[in-house]
Amino acid sequence: RAWMLYDHDTMRVAAAWTGVKFVDWRGIAFDGSHHMHTGIVGEKAFVNPIGPGWAQPGTASLVDPRFLGRDGKPYGPLPREWTHFQGAYFHSNKVVVAYTVGDASVLELPGVEMRDGLNVFSRTLNIGKSANDLFMRIAPETVAVALAGKSAASVAASNGFHLLRIPAAATPLNVKVLVAAGINAPLLAELASASSPAASLEPLIHGGPPRWTTPLVTRGKLGSDDGPFAADELTTPAPMANPWQTWMRFSGFDFFKDGRRAAICTWNGDVWIVSGVDGDLAELTWKRIASGLFQPLGLKIVDETIYVTCRDQIARLHDFNSDDEIDYVENFNNDHQVTEHFHEFATGLQTDREGNFYYAKCARDR
Repeated sequence: RAWMLYDHDTMRVAAAWTGVKFVDWRGIAFDGSHHMHTGIVGEKAFVNPIGPGWAQPGTASLVDPRFLGRDGKPYGPLPREWTHFQGAYFHSNKVVVAYTVGDASVLELPGVEMRDGLNVFSRTLNIGKSANDLFMRIAPETVAVALAGKSAASVAASNGFHLLRIPAAATPLNVKVLVAAGINAPLLAELASASSPAASLEPLIHGGPPRWTTPLVTRGKLGSDDGPFAADELTTPAPMANPWQTWMRFSGFDFFKDGRRAAICTWNGDVWIVSGVDGDLAELTWKRIASGLFQPLGLKIVDETIYVTCRDQIARLHDFNSDDEIDYVENFNNDHQVTEHFHEFATGLQTDREGNFYYAKCARDR
């Protein structure tokens, strides 16, 4: 298996690696570990340092302008006029990352190709019209980099890294970048010539086939009405007994206008819709609609649209093709800082009459 990790604050690919496992599943949300950081498991193909993934528009500068925290590390997103993460589209097993660089819109699809028994990582980029030349830091010079097919873009070495240059005059432009470790440049260039050219990603951003087609059914429990309050129980599916073995530790919920359905998020990143929450609760149907969110701990439904408070953003969820699964996780807002500290939760989500959103953002304890 192959993996690629994106840093939304800087729009860099932080690392790419291969292995049987994704990560070591250590950390507060996974095994309760305090002061532990989740780590990569496997063989790293390349790692990019903390800092901008794209040069400041109009320049070739990759100097990080963000202020430093008490630990000497920069935190928070880059200025929006530099680059801004917009969200992620899901289509079957493909994920298209959407962001801007300067005034140019970018869609990016990560991938991996097997060539002569070797893993070659790919980044397919659909770059919109840009007023400036654009420069992207690809990977250290210690790995091989090539472009698939003929392209107006080019790759050059600078300060120990491969840089992708995209001339403003050539935009809009589709580019496919190939990166591989343990392969010399001539061989990768030869493999690149046989690789498929950069494709349009537009067909992948309108919704794909459902991924979680098996709803779960439970029977709720009506509460007694002989006291000042009657508390009914929405009985949850048995822990870890669902087909995907997701850990259903619920962390936020809200009701749709019909009063028969509720949306519920879980600490480990799922969002579910439970139907049948009225009447005698004889049949509660649980449908998984999203996964992969970053520790969501708050949820609010506004105009029948689900908003979720995550550690990295307030996410707005979109179902484009009405199949009860989320096709686009939009970055509604990510202005706050995210550090690696295990106590830095973002909890709750409420709105006022003017439409403002409120949540509680925890900070480092030392």
